[in-house]
Amino acid sequence: MHKKTKIILTLLLIAQIIGLRILSFFPEFVEKYYSLGIYPFLSKTLRYLFGWVPFSVGDVFYSALVILALRWLYLNFRNVKSKTVSFFLDITATLSIMYFLFNILWGFNYYRVPLHQTLELERDYTTEQLLTLTNALIEKSNDLHRELGYKDSVKIVIPYSQKEIFNLSPNGYQNLSKQFPTLNYTPKSIKKSGWSLGLTYMGYSGYYNPFTAEAQVNNLIKNSRFPVVTCHEEAH
Repeated sequence: MHKKTKIILTLLLIAQIIGLRILSFFPEFVEKYYSLGIYPFLSKTLRYLFGWVPFSVGDVFYSALVILALRWLYLNFRNVKSKTVSFFLDITATLSIMYFLFNILWGFNYYRVPLHQTLELERDYTTEQLLTLTNALIEKSNDLHRELGYKDSVKIVIPYSQKEIFNLSPNGYQNLSKQFPTLNYTPKSIKKSGWSLGLTYMGYSGYYNPFTAEAQVNNLIKNSRFPVVTCHEEAH
């Protein structure tokens, strides 16, 4: 990469940061033209491209990225003193490209209209209302527990495998889309993360890969949490 190109990309990184700060003041614009405009097309395209692959393409992408970064550091670290400017321009130019791709493929959603507004949900509540809802949910959970035929002191064992939970998860979005059409989720792209051990050490149950639109789930978590985490990551 020529030095001039690296300088331009570095300046564009600064421009992106400033531009995003400005964009944060216009959530309606982001909502209309990105979140409900460009993004659904990009996301669906990526899910069609990678969703059918039986393994996590995102894991392969990140692994390759780490290997290439380590290789580059190994080959160029000795030049830090002699070619300091060029060394750091390489880094900032690469960051500029990655930052641009991240924002185009998903990141602009950080600046959209809050979900409670788009779904016309009440945001404010009192402590009493919170306690009332909590107690109602506890009673509902206990009722469902009894309906399943379990004693109150016996834990419920989920009868589904992780793969079956993946296959069942779109049903929830299909039901929700009847009331909220924007929550329709097709095609699905949900994968077990090959980085599950690392995610466990870091305390993560899953993540969304913006570069491949794959919902990644830590397959080492308990099955009782698997449906919630699966649907959460798909929600991105």
